[in-house]
Amino acid sequence: MEENFSPYRRAVWLVLLCVLSGAAGLWYSIRVGRALEAILGISCTPLLSGGTLFLLLVQLVSDNTGREHFSGLYRVLVWLSGLAVALLVYGGMTMILLDVVFFLLRHLGSLRPSYETAAGISLLVGGIVTLYGVIRAKQVTITRYALTTQKPIGSCRVVQLSDLHLGAVVGTGQVERIVRSVNACRPDLVVITGDIFNHGKVGECRDPKRAAELLAGIRSTWGVYAVTGNHDPLVGEEHFAAFLEESGIQLLHNTCVSAGPFFLCGRVGNRLRGRTPLDAFFDRAGAQDAYSIVLDHYPDGSGEAAEEAADLFLAGHTHRGQYFPCGLLIRGTYRGGMLYGHSKKGGTDCIVSSGTGYFQIPIRVGTRSEVVCIDLAGAPKNHPDT
Repeated sequence: MEENFSPYRRAVWLVLLCVLSGAAGLWYSIRVGRALEAILGISCTPLLSGGTLFLLLVQLVSDNTGREHFSGLYRVLVWLSGLAVALLVYGGMTMILLDVVFFLLRHLGSLRPSYETAAGISLLVGGIVTLYGVIRAKQVTITRYALTTQKPIGSCRVVQLSDLHLGAVVGTGQVERIVRSVNACRPDLVVITGDIFNHGKVGECRDPKRAAELLAGIRSTWGVYAVTGNHDPLVGEEHFAAFLEESGIQLLHNTCVSAGPFFLCGRVGNRLRGRTPLDAFFDRAGAQDAYSIVLDHYPDGSGEAAEEAADLFLAGHTHRGQYFPCGLLIRGTYRGGMLYGHSKKGGTDCIVSSGTGYFQIPIRVGTRSEVVCIDLAGAPKNHPDT
C-alpha cells in the first residue's frame, strides 16, 4: 500500500494524534459524564471515559495494522470508533460554543445556565448531526458536468467513480447503490480514479466476491478502467488482481490505451516515493484525434496533464474533506481550485470528485458521495462505428 508520509513522519503524526485525540476525548467524556450524573443520578464518567479512549485507540491503530485477516468484530469496532470520532467532533464543537455563550450570560446577563447543561445539549446535537452524516454518506448523488470539444467524438457520456474505500465501513450495500446510479447514467465509458479499497487489503471487505460481482454488473459501452490510489493494494498483489478480473475492471498502470473514441492514460504512484512523469508514457500522437483522458488519483497531477494538452483530467483523493470542518482545514493544501469540482487549465478540463464512498469515519456532512456523470459534446464522428 502506498503512503503519503515517510515512516518517521507517519510515526510522529500518529503519536501527536494519539495525544491530542485522547486528551480531547477524555475532556469531552468527563464533561458529558458529569452532565449525565446530574440528570440521571448515575455515576458513568469512568465507563464513558474508558469507552471513548478505547474507541479512539481502535480508530487510530486500524489504519496502521499489518493484519491479513479481519473479523466481524474488527469491522464493528472500526465502524463504532468512527461514530465516536464524529460525536466527539460535533459534540465538542457544540459544547465549546455553548460554553462561550453561557459564560457571557453568567457574567453579562441575569441568566445562570450550568455548564452541565451545555454538555448535555452538546451530546444531543452531536448525536443528531452524526446520525444525519451516516444517512447522508450512504446516499449516492449523481453530479453532472457538460463539456464541449472539437474532437470528432459526437455525443458521449463518461462516468467517474473515485475513493470507494471498500473495507470495514463501506460494504456491498454501498456498492449496490453505486452500480445502480452508474447504470442509470447509461455511460459510454466508466473510470475509477483510485482508492478502491480502504487499507490496502482486499480481505478487509466482508464479502469481496459479492462486491466484485456487483461491479461486474456495470454496463458501459467501452468498458471500465481504473488507476490505484494511496490506499489500494500494490499493483500485482494476488487478491487484488483476482478482484479486478472478477469485476471486469482494467487497471492502467502508467500506460495508455484506446477505448472507442477515447485515449486513456492512467498514472499511479506516490508523491513521496516519486511518480513516473506523465510525459514518460503519454502518447501525444495517439491522443491527437481521439479524446484524451488522464486518470490520476492525486489532483496535483492536473498541471502535467495540461502540459501534455490532454482534453480531460480526472482525479479524486480529497473527499472534499468528507465532513465539516475538514473541508475548510484542508482547503489550503489544494491550490488552484483542485479541492473539488471543475476547473480549466489551459485547454484541459479538470474534474476532482468528492468520492463515491467514504473513509474510516462513516459520515458525510457538507459533502456527498457522488457518481460523476460527464456529458461530452464533440464534432460529428468521422466514422459511424467509431
